[in-house]
Amino acid sequence: MSNLKIKPQLISKKCLTLHSNWLLPLVENFFELNFLSDNRYSKVDCYYTNRCDDEVAIEWSNQGRKVVLDCLWEPAVLVEPQFDCYILQNQNWLWYQESLWYRYLEYHNYVPNRLWNFHALMPIRKQRNFRDFVVKFLGNNLDRFLWSYQDQGRHLPNSGDSADWNTQRLFRPEWYDSCSMSLVLESSVENNGFNRPLISEKTFKPIAFWHPFVVCGDRHSLKYLRQLGFETFDNLFNETYDSIDAWPQRLRTAAEQCLQFRPQHNSYDTLTMQKLAHNHAHFFDQTLIEQKIKQEILEPLLHYAET
Repeated sequence: MSNLKIKPQLISKKCLTLHSNWLLPLVENFFELNFLSDNRYSKVDCYYTNRCDDEVAIEWSNQGRKVVLDCLWEPAVLVEPQFDCYILQNQNWLWYQESLWYRYLEYHNYVPNRLWNFHALMPIRKQRNFRDFVVKFLGNNLDRFLWSYQDQGRHLPNSGDSADWNTQRLFRPEWYDSCSMSLVLESSVENNGFNRPLISEKTFKPIAFWHPFVVCGDRHSLKYLRQLGFETFDNLFNETYDSIDAWPQRLRTAAEQCLQFRPQHNSYDTLTMQKLAHNHAHFFDQTLIEQKIKQEILEPLLHYAET
């Protein structure tokens, strides 16, 4: 008789977050991932969805079955689900996700070849009033930036099809090689009522790709990054902007720090290099990332399925 434990199934209508190629090796240690069919399901099997109005989820919940709502990409559940469920969420998901995704794409092998033709890299995708504010403030200084604003038709060189969602993670070494730092325009500047700042892939890109950075984002973004174990660059910038309450003043002060940065020609000082190396290693620490995903996401989800 086999002593192999039967793994619960996550049943879905389509591929969702946990189906990602870079996550499957971890997920499949805990669950079978299958698609909805007419098969019979056991009491430990869960219906897996990312829609709060999913009709199958409502049916499963009404029958007393278990439902998992995938909100890993969201800072909060903004719409009340129409069924009882386990909400799959983690405040540091974007670090874990981006790290494994970039490694899957072999971006972790990037070695900088610094040829600084621009002062700062500033990619912008969607139009936001606070992003317009920063662009207007920078004014004529933008001639020194390598920057994009896709909603306004401005793109980085060799940036691919802007209609393709995957281009959000497109990486070109020359973007980082040609700029001395990154000015990050995050997704939020008012904390939106959450008890922590929103740190997205926009901030993790310079961390992954050997750039010092200034963040135009939520209050205490830098403080939160340090709590996660990353280094920020108080040796290069006056980072007191991070604690300014009013977002216009915070973003203006952050942008001023970016403009005042005066790097040496194609090189950083020893302390900055140490911080860059630490951030890169910490971001891509696969053992740490896999441990966190198991302990914070998969093991609690398995407990839900089996109890």
